[in-house]
Amino acid sequence: MLVGMMNDPNRELLSEIEFAGEHSFEFFELTIEYPGAMPDSILQNRKKISDILSSYNLPVLGHMAWYFSIAHPYPSIQKAIIGEINSAIDAAVPLKIKQLTLHPEFLSSITKDRSLLISRSIATLNEVSDSAKSQKCELLFENFNDTALSEDEFARILDGTKLNCTFDIGHANMNGRNGSGIYSFLSRFSKKIRHVHAHDNFGKEDSHLPIGAGQIDWAKAIPALKSYYNGTITLEVHSKDRSLLLHSKEKLQAMWHGKKQVDADKDYLQPEMKKQQ
Repeated sequence: MLVGMMNDPNRELLSEIEFAGEHSFEFFELTIEYPGAMPDSILQNRKKISDILSSYNLPVLGHMAWYFSIAHPYPSIQKAIIGEINSAIDAAVPLKIKQLTLHPEFLSSITKDRSLLISRSIATLNEVSDSAKSQKCELLFENFNDTALSEDEFARILDGTKLNCTFDIGHANMNGRNGSGIYSFLSRFSKKIRHVHAHDNFGKEDSHLPIGAGQIDWAKAIPALKSYYNGTITLEVHSKDRSLLLHSKEKLQAMWHGKKQVDADKDYLQPEMKKQQ
């Protein structure tokens, strides 16, 4: 298991990568998003971005803006959004990003014809996935809540596109009661999971809280995930206080590897800190 962080697009991108490297994150998830990480800006600064990633030996994954429609009711608007998605793919490829995550339709709550929502989503995802594949990049489809897509609808889209998925634990927690959505999703889609997002909430809103600050029973959720998966996990903790992100990293690593192993790794990686204490 590898723990990564995602840049805050409101912060300067190079500083975000530096923060990830200086705090021993094991990969970086680049959200290609307004205002600080637009495709044109990434392309213009790709050498600086590549150099700083390389200096910290940070592999990089990609993420689209969460608010990109994939089933917009106005065809002309959907065409423009597909163009923006392709621009993001073009910006990702020079950075050797091999996986890009895309969200479900964010206007789904106003779409009454669910069959049309599904068919439009499949058409858009197939189009942009083909574009990504042509550049040796895999598109991953992320779960949200039942308003966006029920499990059955999510399954229909995966079947219609042959895509794998990014499993967002916090999003799954908003479905069902007492975290049941987490375990239902794992049971049904475990073979399709290629990446994971982790953050906490209280089951109603997509709060992106630090690990342990919400109602998710992580002592139960982590072993359940671990029984199916052992890959990249991005901490999506949306807090101005970055110490909460670092605390979440330590908690996740301790739950996954055991506190004894994490402490031993700290002694190996940061021996000087031990001497100073």
